[in-house]
Amino acid sequence: MEYSRYCLSPLFLVFGVIAMWFVCLGLTIGLGHKTSAVFISDTGAYHPEQGIFTMTLNIGAVGIAMTQVLHYRYVTQFGGPTRLNMATLIVGLLAALGLSMVGAFQWNEMFVVHLIGASMAFLLGTAYAWLQTVLSYKLRDTGTTMGTFGLRLFLAIVVTGTLVPFAVTLGLVFTDTVRTPAMLTATVTLEWILGISLLTYLATLAWELRKVTTVVISLDIEGLFDLQKTERLRTVAVIPGNISMEAV
Repeated sequence: MEYSRYCLSPLFLVFGVIAMWFVCLGLTIGLGHKTSAVFISDTGAYHPEQGIFTMTLNIGAVGIAMTQVLHYRYVTQFGGPTRLNMATLIVGLLAALGLSMVGAFQWNEMFVVHLIGASMAFLLGTAYAWLQTVLSYKLRDTGTTMGTFGLRLFLAIVVTGTLVPFAVTLGLVFTDTVRTPAMLTATVTLEWILGISLLTYLATLAWELRKVTTVVISLDIEGLFDLQKTERLRTVAVIPGNISMEAV
C-alpha cells in the first residue's frame, strides 16, 4: 500500500518536539541553570533555552491542533460516531492550547497560568488518548485496525499509569511533605515519561493519515461565483483513498 506524505507530518512534529526538549535540557544543564532534577518546564525557564522552548511548544501546539483536525475530518468521512469524534477533537484542541500556555508562560514568571496550562496539557491529553482509543475501536473494521487500537490502548494505559503517580509525587514535593532527592528524581522521571508518551500517542495518528491523498481549503465568497451558471461546486475537505465529500 502506498503511503501519502501527510502521514509524515505527525511523525516529524512529535519527534521534532521531543528532540528540541532534549536540546533545551542539554542547554539547561550545560549552562549550569539547573543540573539535577530538571523538570520539562525547567528547560524553558532561563535564556537562551527559554526562546527555543517557547517556540517549540507553540509551533508544536499549532501542528498538533492541525493534525487533530485532519484526523477528525478523516473519521467523519469514514462515518465514525459524530458526537464522540467531536468530543475527541474539542478535548484535543484544549490540550494543545494548554501546551501552548506552558511554552508562553514560564513557571518562574507566571506560575498560576503555567500550572493551568500544564494541567490542561496533561489531564486533557490523557482524556484525549482514551477518547481516541475508544474511537479507534469503533472504527477497527473500517478506518483503522486492531493493531492500531492495541497500540493506542497500551499507550493510553502507560499515560494514565504515569499521570497518577506523577500527580501524587508532585503534590508531595511541592508541599514539602516529602522533598528528598529520590522523590524529586522520581517525579522528574515520571513527568518526562508522561510527556513523551503523550506525544508518542499523537504520532500514531499517522496510521490513518497515510491514506489521505489530498487536502484542499475552499473559499466561496458571495458574489464571486455565479452559482446559477455553475453545475456543481465540489469541496474536497480530506480524501482518504477514494472517498470524497461533495458540497453543492
